[in-house]
Amino acid sequence: MKIGELAQQAGCPVETIRYYEKEGLLAPPLRTQNNYRVYTETHLERLQFIRNCRSLDMSHEEIHLLLHWRDNPSLHCAEVNDLIDAHILHVSARIRSVMGLEQQLRMLRQRCLPGAEPDHCKFFDQLNAPALATQCEEGLQPMCLVSFIRNNTLKARNVAITHPQCQFQIIASTLVGVSPTNLSSHLRALT
Repeated sequence: MKIGELAQQAGCPVETIRYYEKEGLLAPPLRTQNNYRVYTETHLERLQFIRNCRSLDMSHEEIHLLLHWRDNPSLHCAEVNDLIDAHILHVSARIRSVMGLEQQLRMLRQRCLPGAEPDHCKFFDQLNAPALATQCEEGLQPMCLVSFIRNNTLKARNVAITHPQCQFQIIASTLVGVSPTNLSSHLRALT
């Protein structure tokens, strides 16, 4: 099948297919004598697998690993479970962060009085304040933790640490140059 057919059957744009090829997630297709790309059912299955992983908010790095394990069924599935466990922690941290964001927005909304002029609006006053973001005692911002988790999950060996003041679980252990004991100072440097 041609790329347009593959895109239609997979329910995604042609550009997405080309992007996944460029990223190495989807194998390049064979080409005809006229230099047309020819895709097979294997491409469609793999593309559906990739899209399902993306719907679970998995990164390309995570998908690469899952595809490697899928293509090599003799490998031990404990590593797949470790990756999924780490991803669950990542998703849980994001949920907590978004819930905190919702609470913060609701508090801001309650400050806005109906009919108030913008120059007297408590909402704008709060947005102009120097430190809007909710922080725990050590100054760690939830979004910083989420960003840290997202960028470092696959480099860690699934050691979950719960920060005592803000209760965010973070993944740390064998991060390059970061030990669990100096994680707080490292996270502060990221903000």
